[in-house]
Parts: sequence; structure tokens; C-alpha cells
Amino acid sequence: MPTDGSARRDPHGSIGGDHQHTGLKGLRHCTLTGLSPFVGGISLVAKQLRVCLDCLADDETNRCEPYERLWWRVAAAKCCPTHGRYLVTPACRAPKFNECGRFVPKLPGVCTHCGSIGHKCHSQTTHDVPTSDEIWVANQVRLVIKNLSAIANADPRAMKDELSHYCCDRGGRKLVAERAKMCKSQMSYWLNKPAARTSLSQLLDIALAEQFDLVSLLIGKHQREPVPGSREPRRVRRMSLRADHARIHRLLVEANELGGSVTEVAQQAGVNLSTLAKHEDLYLALREQRQDAMEHAEAARRLEAIAEAEDVYARLVSSGTRPTMRAASDMTGECWRESQLRGMSLILLRFKLGEKQLKVPGRYASTGREYRSMLRAAAERLRDRFGLGPSADPLRRVPFVLT
Repeated sequence: MPTDGSARRDPHGSIGGDHQHTGLKGLRHCTLTGLSPFVGGISLVAKQLRVCLDCLADDETNRCEPYERLWWRVAAAKCCPTHGRYLVTPACRAPKFNECGRFVPKLPGVCTHCGSIGHKCHSQTTHDVPTSDEIWVANQVRLVIKNLSAIANADPRAMKDELSHYCCDRGGRKLVAERAKMCKSQMSYWLNKPAARTSLSQLLDIALAEQFDLVSLLIGKHQREPVPGSREPRRVRRMSLRADHARIHRLLVEANELGGSVTEVAQQAGVNLSTLAKHEDLYLALREQRQDAMEHAEAARRLEAIAEAEDVYARLVSSGTRPTMRAASDMTGECWRESQLRGMSLILLRFKLGEKQLKVPGRYASTGREYRSMLRAAAERLRDRFGLGPSADPLRRVPFVLT
């Protein structure tokens, strides 16, 4: 491994390292890294494994080992352009293979559940037929993967220059962006910034609306590819709904009266916190009220833990038992640990009452003044209860040095 940082500067990551170790030059084109200068990784790869059962069957018919196609992994491809069928996620209906502790390794075209070659165990059948434009998009994806070597060596700036000239000839960027259901500002930013990238789905929508051959566009050429079906883009444009501020105001008033939180109000109104913050007075009042409620709840929790530790300490000492964690667990029937607030309080009470050989928990440094005041008051009550003097030990085992 080089120590000069050259591995980090490798734009292809581990693929470059695999080429050095294996000597195989085609590994880079067996992945989608060749598209990284052109498209981003958002929604590029499908979330689940998808296959074309007919393609796997053809592999066996041609007496070759079934293999998975790389373009099956691209989320934009929904069907197989060769067979005109939708890609399916394998659903095995056979019993799981388990013989003498053996398992089925992950092999292309093989079911990892039962070991069926070609996923013949698939149980779901569909008779839906993809539309002509879906087949066109899938074929464009397949051709992109097929020509990855040429695309990987192309310059993204050539593609943007070609598309910018096309926009000038076809009425401007605004019209082209509207046909592809893309914001004009988004298209301008993408075309003007050399390092800016867009999604593959967006490029496919541009190619679909303008009838481009996507491979030619990626390498900086303009070539028409007629679309047999609808040229309507596949992506659904996000819609921003107008906020109902009258309803938000009413919800904030109710939350202030009933003791809710800004998060709950935002969920009920279907808006984000920045929208709630426009009602500044109600928003700040609700936040302060929620903060006060949380502080009161935290104070009550600390007071309860100290009171429980004080009671256990007094009962153990009264019975002649050293107030350790184990003794507290045996007496209460519950597990006491230093990580618990009551466990830390018990250790600190022992320390404040003179057992200086104990190690103070590290969490004590992060406790607030209120907790320390509660702990000091509990220690004083125990000191008065047992009449402890400067060197008194209720168990007469370890001299207490009172503070």
C-alpha cells in the first residue's frame, strides 16, 4: 500500500487496486464507476436484486453459465428490452438447502436459498407487459452499460457543451427543462458548473423528451433515437404545498395550553420547524415550556434516584451490612450498577460519609449544581440519623472522615 496518499487520489477507489493485484484491465467496466463523472449515486442502484428469468433461461439453452447483467442493477431499468418482460425480484418457494452444515455460496444466477440455477424456484408470476417507452428506457440503460469503456474515457464537459448548443437551437434552456420536468435553475446550474452532476433518471428523462441516444449524449455527440411510445418523463416532480398558517397558529396555541412539543406540532401540521418558527412568539413560548418540563422531569428523576440510594444505605447500615452494590442488589432484588443514577448516588453517599478509599465515578464531573445540592442534603440527613461524628463509623470497620 503506498504511503504517499496515491490510493486516496485514485478516482476509481478499490477498482484501481484490484487491477494492480489481479492484472485484469476490464474490472473497472464491470462496475458503475465509469458513470461517476456524469451522474450521482442517488437512486442509481436498485435496492433489491432483480433478474430477467428469460435471459437466465437463454443462458442455459446456449449451454453457458447463467450470469447476472450489470444493467439489472440500475434502478431506472424496469424491464428487459430483449424479451419484453418486467424484471423480477427472485422469490424462492423451495425448502432451504441445508445438508450437513453446507450452504449455498453467492453465485450469479443462482438462488442462495435453495441453490436453483437460473432462479427456477421463483414462485411469483406476472402477466403485465411493459410499455414501449419503458422498453426504450431499459434499452438505453443496457446500451450505456455496454458502452461503459467509451463513456468512462469521455469528458463530461463535452456532453454539457453539446446540450447547451442544442438548447440554444431549440428555444432555450427553459423549454428543454420544462419538457424534461426539470427546473430551469437546476438545469442552468448543472450545465454551468463543470463538476456538477445530475441523476441518471434525469438524463434519461432529457433523452426521452428530446429523443436522444443517451450513449451519444454522454460522449458529447448529438444523435437522435426515436421513441416509439410516450415521451413523457418518468420522474415525478416534487410539489411544494402551501402551509396553512391559520391551522399552525391554532395547533401552537393548543400545544401551549396542553403541554405539547414543537416536533409534535410540526408532524400534525405536516411542516418543518423553520415554518413553525415564523410564528415566533408561540414557537419560542412552546420551546421554553417544553424545556422547563424536561428540566422538572430530570430533577424529579435525580431526586428519586438519590432518595432510593439514601433509603438503601440507611437500611443496609441499620442491618449491619456494608452498603455495597452487591448488598443493594441482594436486598432489593434488582441489579444495581455504577452506570445507573441510583448506583452512582449510592457510591457518592458512601464517599461523602467518609469512605475515601472509594473511587468517585467519572460521571460525577458532569453532574450539575442541583444534583450535587440534593446529594449533599441526603448525606446530611444520614449523618444526623446515625449521629456520625468526625471519626464515627456506623459499622465500626472503617473510620469515617466526615466533610
